[in-house]
Amino acid sequence: MSSLFKHHFYHSTIKRFLVAFGELFEGLSIIKRDENGNRLQDYPVEIEYGPKNKWISRQREQPDLTAQQVQITLPRMSYEIVDIQYDPTRKVGVNGSYAVGSIGNMRSKIFNPVPYDVIIQLRSYTKDQQHSQQIMEQIVPFFQPYLSLNFEILPEFKIFKDVPILLQSYEQVDTYDTSPEELRIVQQTFTFSAQMDFFGPLIGSTGIIKDIIISLSEDKTFNTDTVEIEIKVDPITANKNDTYIIVENIKEMI
Repeated sequence: MSSLFKHHFYHSTIKRFLVAFGELFEGLSIIKRDENGNRLQDYPVEIEYGPKNKWISRQREQPDLTAQQVQITLPRMSYEIVDIQYDPTRKVGVNGSYAVGSIGNMRSKIFNPVPYDVIIQLRSYTKDQQHSQQIMEQIVPFFQPYLSLNFEILPEFKIFKDVPILLQSYEQVDTYDTSPEELRIVQQTFTFSAQMDFFGPLIGSTGIIKDIIISLSEDKTFNTDTVEIEIKVDPITANKNDTYIIVENIKEMI
């Protein structure tokens, strides 16, 4: 069996999607109020890509809730990919392809993508329930249950695609019942499913199509051809800078 990987290809699909996903939640903030409801301070909620354990470990390094380190760390959000699942309901023909343009002097095409659902977990970390609820109520209204994210799927040709993102589930964990010496962390987990398409390698060709034959049929079963149309360059040896004409021949089949 021949190797699958004859030529290197990499479209940076996951990398660019994760950047675009994180940008969706930039600018989110929470407000601290006094007992009378007066606005005391705004806290921006920073977001970074990273696993859950990394952030929990960092937050628990400083048990003093009044320490400046804790005040900077919380509130915070992080996100990561936790799974990738094939979606057969979105699969189209394996032999279809897109003519995506030219690179240099080569015409390029790419075969139909493979559909996968990319599962992403977004987590928020706060010091109390009230701050946690502020984050939740600023996120969920935008997912009904889908939100469409437009990002550049093939940067070589500046091709963009809308990716539906579904909010699948929500979970909250509160460490309030732990000992007083431990830092309280209210963690929310939003699980999203993004309907991604993954493309294979670009296929380039310097050849010029000079002869096309089209067969037409009135029979819906396509068992018999009614008309054959041939369109070709004359002379057939001509290149794009040469002198040539286009000849059309229509032949009725008996």
